[in-house]
This record gives sequence, C-alpha cells and structure tokens, in this order.
Amino acid sequence: MLVELTEHLLEDSDVKIATAVGFPLGAMESDVKRYETEAAIDAGAHEIDAVLNIGWLKDRRDSLLLRNCETLSKQQTSGREIIIGPRC
Repeated sequence: MLVELTEHLLEDSDVKIATAVGFPLGAMESDVKRYETEAAIDAGAHEIDAVLNIGWLKDRRDSLLLRNCETLSKQQTSGREIIIGPRC
C-alpha cells in the first residue's frame, strides 16, 4: 500500500499523510470503504477522504448516502480525520 511507503519515507517529518477511500466513484459497499479506512489508518494515514457514491448522489438516494456517511463517521479512527464528500 502506498500509505505504508509514504509513512516510511516521511517518518522523520511533520508531514501528515492523506489518502482516499472509495476512489474514484464511491460505488462500493460501505463495508468496503470501512475496510479501506481501517487499512489506511493501520498503514499510517492521518486523514481519510471518503468518496460518496456518485450514482446515489445523482439519483438522490439520500437514505443510502446518509447510511454510508453514518457508517464511516462512527468508525474508530484513533483521532484521524475523515472527510466525506463527492470527488468529481
């Protein structure tokens, strides 16, 4: 994973590591995004940019989007920041 390599290369610096989950369209299940988030945190990421499901956003499937956001926001992140939004 690139986060591990980046964390290793920057271990003596104050640079924070950010990565994206659900990239590029966010079209995977919430459980997959949760797993990707856990893996990124374990690898050393400080910030997680979670991509909303663009199809659900376009189709105004608000209840599915809300459930997806709630799943990610309830995740234990050890003080890491999760930013949830569309990426176009």
